[in-house]
Amino acid sequence: MKRQILVAACILINYGVFAQEEKSTVSRVEFNSISFSLGAISSTEGFSNSINDFRKLAPNSTILKQDFSEYDDNEFYSTVNTGPVFSLNTYFSIKNKKGEESKYHPKFRIGISYSQQTLMSKNIYSSEIFRVDTLQSTATGKTYYVDSIDTENYFMEHSSEQLYIDGAFLISSNPENRLMFYGGLGFSLGFSFNSQTFITNNSDNYLESGASINNNNNFNSPFGGDYKEELFLNEEGFRALVSVPIGVELKFSNKDNAWNNCKVYVEGRPSISYATIERIGSNLSSTVIWGTGFKYDF
Repeated sequence: MKRQILVAACILINYGVFAQEEKSTVSRVEFNSISFSLGAISSTEGFSNSINDFRKLAPNSTILKQDFSEYDDNEFYSTVNTGPVFSLNTYFSIKNKKGEESKYHPKFRIGISYSQQTLMSKNIYSSEIFRVDTLQSTATGKTYYVDSIDTENYFMEHSSEQLYIDGAFLISSNPENRLMFYGGLGFSLGFSFNSQTFITNNSDNYLESGASINNNNNFNSPFGGDYKEELFLNEEGFRALVSVPIGVELKFSNKDNAWNNCKVYVEGRPSISYATIERIGSNLSSTVIWGTGFKYDF
């Protein structure tokens, strides 16, 4: 009886080892592609962009020491911040127990992204007009008023570079087709570095009459008038995004050659972005990442 049990145990062990070896030959996740892309990232300004916030980021600023209660926000200044983004990705096919892809061709993508972006910005100004003279044309008798106009313009921004680790789960149409559409759900975790706050002040004075404008400043600056600027370095911050990648891929060729593995693609990633700025806090903003890239299938 003991001999029979021993033989049965040996048979079961051998069967288990054989089954395990057979199972191990079927890979459920398989590396198959790499890609890189260049594009842009655009975000709405989620932070308050108040003067007091910029004073926290630049506590030693001499430009921000004065009272700005009489200044107005520039209505023509955009509140959407855009910067470049570069991504490098690897792709892994997800298969069933038999080593086959489903009809949705699921893939997991992981990579890194680098971007530069402004997280806070503000533009304010003031303008005062003083009547200094009245002129009358001897030819037409028409009266012209001469005004002296003083303008003061302040621009401030907080920007940084960002590095992310990206991940995404993707499904697609048939990858054997020359044109393939895909979509999914993605996430990005990263940090900002080389953070800095930049502040400028430009003041100007000019005369304006009904017939001409004469600039009265005697300063040599790129903006005219009296120009000042300050730069302050800041601490690192944390960044995270949840996104919905949507894109289309196009094969170079459908023929059975090396070009069959080469693709170009265009992708957009509507996202919700979470960012922290030391001394200010954290906030959410709507973000869009888009780009064009090259992909190679192995």
